[in-house]
Formats: sequence, structure tokens, C-alpha cells
Amino acid sequence: MSVGDLRSGSTVESHAIVLGSNPFRDNDKMVRLMTLEYGRIGALAINAQKSIKRFGAAIEPMTYVKAHLKAPRNVETGDSILFRLERVDLKDSFPHLRKDYKSIECASFVLRLLVDTLPEFVADPLIFKVLGRFLRDSQGFDFSANASWARAYFWCWLTKHSGYGDLMEPWRMEGLRLPPEFWVAWDASMDEEDVLLKEFFDFLSQCSLPERSSKHEVLLYQRWLELSGIHWDYFEKWIKSRPQS
Repeated sequence: MSVGDLRSGSTVESHAIVLGSNPFRDNDKMVRLMTLEYGRIGALAINAQKSIKRFGAAIEPMTYVKAHLKAPRNVETGDSILFRLERVDLKDSFPHLRKDYKSIECASFVLRLLVDTLPEFVADPLIFKVLGRFLRDSQGFDFSANASWARAYFWCWLTKHSGYGDLMEPWRMEGLRLPPEFWVAWDASMDEEDVLLKEFFDFLSQCSLPERSSKHEVLLYQRWLELSGIHWDYFEKWIKSRPQS
């Protein structure tokens, strides 16, 4: 069911991953959700800044919830469509992604990528599934050593899935002194019929890869611009905040 099929004001439920939330007015919060049924949506959580019982930490970024929503009252008109978040049932908070700076930074990068590049109200179950796997299957992954590779993986997978092409082409050309087995594992994990994310994370944990520099990050972004034509302000600010090497 798409957003356009909903009856104004109807109550619906959806599995969702919280992409972010911000205070709104005195007591409310604006919550950004990646939902299974409706894609990326915005939802207003009334009194969420006060109501610990109804929301609490369950609407923090990187949580998996069952969201109880009210459909927008202006679905038929196509005006600004904002759901109302009545309550959430917390399913998983992925604590391994909050244990240190590297894991938080990596997960935040991935969530911001989705917020900034995906259109609203376009359901894509595969993106939801792969995001869920990324959050779940990274448990035990060494972000302190390999966060940059995990971050690049999701960005490249999303670019390919969106139909833009191979974001890794500059790295393939440059080589980065990567062993052939890296590319075998990388290409196998990119298969959309069976995204082998855990297997790729396990591979990264077992091999020693060369360090990546800010230059390598910029190469990805330049390729992203070439393929998509989308300027990503968040990346440009993010890369400027990093030590140049």
C-alpha cells in the first residue's frame, strides 16, 4: 500500500528504522523514519519531549521500531504530507553502534545519506532490508579499524541499487593495492539477489587492508557527482571536518 492509498486520518502500523529526530515547538518532536510500507516519511510526535512512556529513547536514530501512525489528513490533496506518530514499540536499539565515536559516525553517515538522497513516500523493501542488515550484521564488526570500508560499502550499494552505476570505479582504477580477493568478496556482496553483508563484514575483519585517506573519500564523492548530479552538502561539510591526508 502506498501513501496515496491511505484514508485521511486512518490508523496504520509499519515496521520502521528511525533516521533522526529533532525538537519541534515546545514539547513535540519531528521524527524521520524509513518504513517498510511507505518508504521515507516524516512524522510528528506530539509531546515527545515530555512523554518518556510513549517514546523515550525509542525515537533516537538507529532504532528499529514498530510505529503506530495516523495517516495525514491531507493525503488526497498532495500537500505537505506529515504523519502523526502515536507511539512506538521498540524492537532493537543496536547498542553496538553507540559504543564509540567511529561506530556512531559510520551509522550517522549512512542514515544521513538516506535522508538526503531518497525521495519521500517511495517504498523500497530492499533498501529497508539492507539497512536493517547493515545495522544488525555489523554487530562484532571492528569499526575502529574498518569504519571507512563499511561506510563506503553502503554508499556504493545504494548508488548501484538506485541505478547510477559503479561508484567504486576510481578505486578499481587506482587499485589502492587491494588484493584480488577483496574485489571478489566486494562484488559478491553487491549482488542484489542476495546481499551478503555479514559475509563481507566478516571478510573485512579477517584481512588487513591499507588505510584510506581523505583523498579516497573525495574520489567517491567526485564519482557520485559524475553519476548522479546530486550535490551532497553533508558530505562536503563532513570531509572538511576530517584531518587531511
